[in-house]
Amino acid sequence: PQPPPPPPPIVTYDFETSSTAGLTNGGGDPPYAFTRTSGGTDSSGTGPSSGFGGSGSYFFFAETSSPRSSGDLFKMTFDSACTAGSVVTTVDLKYHMYGATMGELRIVDAANQTRWSRSGDQGDSWQSVSVDIYSASFSIEYVRGSDYTGDAAFDQVVVYCGHAPLPSPPMP
Repeated sequence: PQPPPPPPPIVTYDFETSSTAGLTNGGGDPPYAFTRTSGGTDSSGTGPSSGFGGSGSYFFFAETSSPRSSGDLFKMTFDSACTAGSVVTTVDLKYHMYGATMGELRIVDAANQTRWSRSGDQGDSWQSVSVDIYSASFSIEYVRGSDYTGDAAFDQVVVYCGHAPLPSPPMP
């Protein structure tokens, strides 16, 4: 028989409104907050020129200009997407990593395990990734590279909830 279709997304964060229900952005000094904007970032040679979907679309990015310095941590935690008894199973998102001094963008689960990461210049275009999480919550983190040309961005975060897969039976 065919496997059941995947569940519909529970929540999509497109960042078009300023509401960030279910999100904790920053929370310290560090970790620093991501900046919400539409259009491009303030620095030339880095960041997207618009959010995913084109002109006027909002997105979040790590503003890496001074006073930020090498190794600074930016963090946004998604903490209330799923109902009791279920977990975040998968996260889809668009990311943009353009600049000569890109750091590391990563998705980290509630146990602080990195489930996905990218480092370095990925070109001046939005990329897509789908990450299996199986965790109560997750964070998007970015570690700043060596200079200001490292404005990493993300948009269109889609969270799927469900139940963790059952462990495989041991091999006989």
